[in-house]
Order: sequence, then C-alpha cells, then structure tokens
Amino acid sequence: MKIHLSIFLFVLLCLGGCKTNKNAISSDALPLQDTHWDLVAIEGQKLNIPNKKVQPQPYIVFDTLGRFNGNLGCNIFFGSYYQKKQKIELQYDGATKRLCPNMDIEKAVLGAIKKDINNFTIEGKNLTLYSGKKEIMKFEGKER
Repeated sequence: MKIHLSIFLFVLLCLGGCKTNKNAISSDALPLQDTHWDLVAIEGQKLNIPNKKVQPQPYIVFDTLGRFNGNLGCNIFFGSYYQKKQKIELQYDGATKRLCPNMDIEKAVLGAIKKDINNFTIEGKNLTLYSGKKEIMKFEGKER
C-alpha cells in the first residue's frame, strides 16, 4: 500500500510540477555546429522565396571555433557567437554589399540576425533562435 501511495504522489507531483524544458535538445537533433541551417521562418512568418534560381535560400552555419556565416538571400554575412548549453549570443560583424534585384528578404533576415538572440532549441532537424521567449528565426538543418 505504501508503494502505491508513493507512486501516486510522485505522479501527482510530476503532473503539477514537472515541465518540459523548451531549451532542451532532442535526442535525434542535428548538432548546432557544422550543420547547414536553411532559414524557413522569421518571427513566425514562413519565408517565401518566389524564384530560388534568382535568389538563394538564406542560411547560417556555425563552426566549432565560435564563428558563423551564411547567406542573407543575396549577400554573405558573418560574425561570431558564444554558446553555453542552450544559451547563445550572436555578434553580427558584417556582410558583403552587393545590390540584388529583391532586397526585401535580405533586409528582413539582416534585421532578424541583429536582434538580441540569447537562446535556442534544436528539435530533430529544426533550429529555433529566440530573444527571451520570442521566436526570432526558425531553420531546417541539413547535415554537411
């Protein structure tokens, strides 16, 4: 009887107090570093690229030395990052300055990458960067 009561109390406590950590990395997750992360959404808005032959898919790659680089949709960007567990700080350093036919996506991606991104989640092939609890960018990963 005491064992059943103990199990019941444990289950009851977990239902009331155990929470899923939004910052957890799932066991089937791709690694943050050396994965090619294609941008799929900015602040919850799905990215729509009408012609990928004219304008490439924006992406980001984090290396193992604390640097990142990627494509804004036309120009190449780069910077440094600091990561500890699920906390991350991005420091945008610069980008090339090519003039492209459609700069709207480029401006949106650049604005997002410059935000105060401070944590992330990786669930399977999906990387999400947050500012506090607000989703800033969502990516889909491809192993390199």
